[in-house]
Formats: sequence, C-alpha cells, structure tokens
Amino acid sequence: VGRQNLKFGKGWLVTDMLTPSQYISFDALRLTWNPSSDVVVDAFAAKLTDRYATEQDGDTDFYGVYGTYTGWAPLTMSAYYYFLRDASHIEDTRLTPIGEWFEEERGLDDYGATRLHTVGTHLFGKSNGFDYELEMAYQFGDANHLGVGFKPLGGLYGDPDAEYNNWGAEATLGYTFADVKWAPRPYVMG
Repeated sequence: VGRQNLKFGKGWLVTDMLTPSQYISFDALRLTWNPSSDVVVDAFAAKLTDRYATEQDGDTDFYGVYGTYTGWAPLTMSAYYYFLRDASHIEDTRLTPIGEWFEEERGLDDYGATRLHTVGTHLFGKSNGFDYELEMAYQFGDANHLGVGFKPLGGLYGDPDAEYNNWGAEATLGYTFADVKWAPRPYVMG
C-alpha cells in the first residue's frame, strides 16, 4: 500500500519509466498472489489523479490484473486486463449562464468519463540461441475525452460518443551468436 513503482512485463503498457532518466511512481494498492513457483498474479488499484470533489467526480483511476506462467522453459506466458477511468471535466466552450443552460438542455459540451479497457497477452522466451517475444493487446471502451478533438470543420463541439476499438502488437525475433567473442545479436522487430 502506498507510493510504488508499477511495471508489468517489459513495460510496454505499464512502466515505471517516464523518460530514460526519470522514474514515475503510483499511489496504489498492490496484491501479489504466488500459489506456486510457476504462477504469479498481481492485482492493483491506483489513483492517478485525485481532484477535489465535483459533480462528475474528477478523479483518474487505474486498475489491473496481470498473471504470469513460467512452467515451460522455452516460453513464458502472461495475460492481463487493465481498466482506466478518467472523469476529469472537459468543456469545449465557456459561455454565459444562458449559453451554458442551452448547452445543458441540448446535451452539448458534455463529455462523460473515459473508460478504457485493455486485454492482452505477452509471450516470450529463449531456445537454441533464438529469443522471441510477442505482445498483443485489444483496447475498447468510451473515449469521451478524446472525442473533444473530433470536431467537424467549423464546428464548436466534439464527439461525446467516441469509442476505443483497436488492436496493438509488438513482435521481436533475435538470434545470439554464442561462439563469437562479442556475442552479437541481430534481431528483427515490428
């Protein structure tokens, strides 16, 4: 419990690095369950931003579960689920009280909380000089905060119904020459 680093896998989506020389920490509760030497499961709840109480709450919260299985030597397998909720208040315009009443009545300039779900897997290992890695994630949910930027030409208001719905992946295949003095490792990554 308290301020701590959170890094899962190699840090593709959740890392403790802000820049190569700056670390970040999270105000979080983290539970680790290790039922055997082959299985580790981490669950966490973090408060990324704690704003003063408002009508829409205003806080940014981050939750997740990350499990890893290491029982097969050539391949380590991880699976995870993350949930990010950003309820910060965003407006396109700041009008007079009459203008704000009009926007409220028409449902304009009203962006709800962003709710981003991420499910993914991370597979990696080494065998016979080869090393390999694949991480895939699917993100879905309400992208209301990003919708503020989707304004039609000349429009005042963004899209309050924007959504996340995308895949992301990273793959690496490398080979290390062990019989050479410097042990070079050419690799391909995408």
